[in-house]
Amino acid sequence: MLPVIHFMGREIGSYSIMAVLGLLTCGVVITFLAKRRKIIFANVILAMVSATVGMLIMSHVLYGLVNYKTIVEAVRTIGSISFMEFVIRIGTAFGGAVFYGGFLGGILGIYVFLRIEKDVDKNDLFDLYAVSVPLFHAFGRVGCFLAGCCYGVESHFGFIAEGNIYSPEVNGICRFPVQLAEAGLNIVLFAVLIYLFRRNSIRGLLIFIYLMVYPTYRFALEFFRGDVHRGLWFGLSTSQWISIVLFIIGAIGITVKLSNNKERKTWIRSNRQALSHR
Repeated sequence: MLPVIHFMGREIGSYSIMAVLGLLTCGVVITFLAKRRKIIFANVILAMVSATVGMLIMSHVLYGLVNYKTIVEAVRTIGSISFMEFVIRIGTAFGGAVFYGGFLGGILGIYVFLRIEKDVDKNDLFDLYAVSVPLFHAFGRVGCFLAGCCYGVESHFGFIAEGNIYSPEVNGICRFPVQLAEAGLNIVLFAVLIYLFRRNSIRGLLIFIYLMVYPTYRFALEFFRGDVHRGLWFGLSTSQWISIVLFIIGAIGITVKLSNNKERKTWIRSNRQALSHR
């Protein structure tokens, strides 16, 4: 584990470094892809800022909801603890971040932007979002591995955790590198999505492809997670339940998109034939 990096006499969190690198890399990729679709650069920037704000807010909100017991306990102790202690407990409850909360918050942020800028093609923006999310997420998962904020189950294959300041009890134990496995799969998904984007596939389809593919391997990888504080419901984690819902949404979205595209092609073909007979 390498939770902090010393640079010029200062300690910088390794997760923060990876997050910044991810944002910068995504910025370069999005700029390149936006030019291919001839999207106004200012609109791309504003949409991504709106998405980022949504991601930051909702990632912490979902973390708080998962840790609702801490919030309930803090509320129950009002009057018996100081105000500062109450604030600290609430801050702790919302102090972490959950990826799915951030992902859904990003979608919400883009929708807010589209409500204001009605002339922007929503399909183009969501295609860009679908391509950039797994790339940024890959950097984030490497940051998780370095920081030790999440970790895998005990395993004969993997890495022995050392220097984990978030969960010291896991130090000295060999664990499956679930964060690195997810980072690798995210890179593969990014490569597939950017290939489809460059082929100018059905616009607006990529976000639904993402909603089917990522939840599939996320659901499986959850069984290899060792950090159990993320909430369990009927034997499945919170993220697994969300994965099921998003997979269904993705399947429905792909079906509708492909159906509409087939109907559109049929309509164009019939009109061309009608014109040729005149």
